[in-house]
Amino acid sequence: MRLFICGFSGAGKSTLGREVATRLKTSFIDTDEALAEGEILADRIESWGWSKFRQLEAEMIMRLSGGLKGDEMVISLGGGALSEAVVHATKHKGNALAWLDTSFEECWSRIEGDSSRPLTLKGKDELARLYDERLPLYAQANIRVSGTAAVDELVSYVASFNRG
Repeated sequence: MRLFICGFSGAGKSTLGREVATRLKTSFIDTDEALAEGEILADRIESWGWSKFRQLEAEMIMRLSGGLKGDEMVISLGGGALSEAVVHATKHKGNALAWLDTSFEECWSRIEGDSSRPLTLKGKDELARLYDERLPLYAQANIRVSGTAAVDELVSYVASFNRG
């Protein structure tokens, strides 16, 4: 099974994804890191533009969601990666989609002032609007875990879905 982890910027997807992959003894991919290719993501997005970035991101997710059956992997998605097509792809073909449900205020406290995150430049009000806009997509996940619970608790909870 491929386990995709979604949630807003600052929710803790990369941290959780790495821990779950370690616990499951499987590989981990952070789509933002993979697309940045060793550079700062904000710089890559600035050179590509948001439209091209979202296109490359969706193409990567579609490739990752369609792998060989039994090919296990944990994938942390960018905060804005979800679209209806991506939700469908990540919930089918033996995949699972986990939403790391973290309040906007908690996410903001984690990312405020982080210039390596391109969205922080938009400011708190715009990010709050994006958060509200994305909630219905996140809520379509097969699995929902609290983003403020202890990492060990989250890892155990998410990993338990992979044993079934």
